Amino acid sequence: MSKKGLIRPSVNTDPIEPAAPVTLDKAEIATVSNEEISETESKKPRTSKKFKNQGSQIKMSDGLKEEFNALKTIRKIKFDYDMLGILIDYYVKDLSPSEKRKFKTLTED
Repeated sequence: MSKKGLIRPSVNTDPIEPAAPVTLDKAEIATVSNEEISETESKKPRTSKKFKNQGSQIKMSDGLKEEFNALKTIRKIKFDYDMLGILIDYYVKDLSPSEKRKFKTLTED
């Protein structure tokens, strides 16, 4: 008994023809050299790529988060990192020249 609303896919009931057998000459069989084996062993499997600028979290109180979201709404900004960049730029603009040099030195790569 089928459930109401489910559509069963049609099943192909045609017989399957076997593929023709493949024959290889000894000259056609590829040999693997030790260099090729060492190259494949040295390659590490690709893992998920972690970006340097992602994965950080900032904990803030509910009130501060509400104010932060209000500023994002006023400025029509979608992402938190954009708003943080604007706030940092605004704060750095008001620093003294010596504090600006310190900030620049600390943030250089």
